[in-house]
Amino acid sequence: MALFDEELLAKFAMYYQEGVKHFRLKFMDLKSELRDPDDIEKLLIFYVMILEGLYVLIRRGFSRNMLFEYADMSLHTLEFYEKRSSDKAAD
Repeated sequence: MALFDEELLAKFAMYYQEGVKHFRLKFMDLKSELRDPDDIEKLLIFYVMILEGLYVLIRRGFSRNMLFEYADMSLHTLEFYEKRSSDKAAD
């Protein structure tokens, strides 16, 4: 693996705190779309963990393409927590 991408690492560090705030606000906005609104904190912790894992991968020299692929994979987790169409019809 190549040396880590210093530019990407610096940007990541700069946006980390804003990202955590953004996730919390976004989950609050989407509260009605979740099967259990109490899962907001669980999802926040999960995505903070993903961000921290991406930070480690950046430092280990993983390519941007691989990082985006892993980030994209993490988004599929939301499907598990979203209301299904049958749940939405019951609302």
